[in-house]
Amino acid sequence: MVVSLAFVVSHKNVPGLFLNDRLAIEAFQDVVGVFAVFIVVDGMNSTCQSILRGMGKLTLGAVVNAMAFYAVGLPLVGLFAFQLDWGLQGTWLGLTTGLSLGVSAYLLLIQRTDWRARADEAILRNEDEKVYAVV
Repeated sequence: MVVSLAFVVSHKNVPGLFLNDRLAIEAFQDVVGVFAVFIVVDGMNSTCQSILRGMGKLTLGAVVNAMAFYAVGLPLVGLFAFQLDWGLQGTWLGLTTGLSLGVSAYLLLIQRTDWRARADEAILRNEDEKVYAVV
């Protein structure tokens, strides 16, 4: 959230630190709003994927991520950026929409999780693998 807010607040100054091209600076300023949302959603996505990894559901996380990106995000990029001629803003909007759908699926899965059962599975998994803490 802090990085996202920093981009929004300083969107007129930040590009000049890294870019000299006026068109590139204007392009950044045009997409900063969508990009700020993307940063927040991407952080949520990373957190949700980490929760699924902790639950031992790596395959499920990979499937949700692939569907959100390849089945939703990229087709929307094609639609928004090229068919509707929204350009760079359409690219970020398509990616943000796909990622948001993935985060929604993750949150639904996490919310419906039986945490007691997951804890019991983790205990059994650790006993089976003979995992011990080094003290």
